[in-house]
Amino acid sequence: MVNRRLPQIWRISALSSLLVIMLSGCATYDKVKTWLSPDPPPQPVAQQPVGPPVPPPMAVQPKPKRPVVHETHDPKPPEKIASIDPNTLVGLDPPAVERLLGAPTSSSKADPSLVWTYVTPDCSFQIFFYPDLKTSLFHALKYAGLGGKGDPMDAAQPCIRNILTARTNGPG
Repeated sequence: MVNRRLPQIWRISALSSLLVIMLSGCATYDKVKTWLSPDPPPQPVAQQPVGPPVPPPMAVQPKPKRPVVHETHDPKPPEKIASIDPNTLVGLDPPAVERLLGAPTSSSKADPSLVWTYVTPDCSFQIFFYPDLKTSLFHALKYAGLGGKGDPMDAAQPCIRNILTARTNGPG
């Protein structure tokens, strides 16, 4: 009996080996490897950012140092200067004229007028104010330019033009 079974065992072994060889030809090595290995670790899932993306920090540039300047006095703002047409003074009240030309060198009152005189070494300029009959407020009605000797001088002369220069240090 032993003899009869031996060829059957060989036959079964040969058929099993043949079956394994045939089946292994259909599967690749990578598939067989995954069949035999344990479960692979889970792949990390990319998370979506919750807020807006944060920009990378910027490099801070040091500010250049300015040289220290020591001032010993308060600088005055530059004087604002503008030439005035003497005809624009007619009709103005004394405070308005003073705002334009500054305080007069001298002032005199002769009924019913008020005379303001602006004097330089070479000439003078006079403004004559008369009161309004209804309000009694003074307004400039006429003007005159005089040379150093008291002779009449045209307002276009450089000496008179120098007097007729508005000088204001206020805002505006």
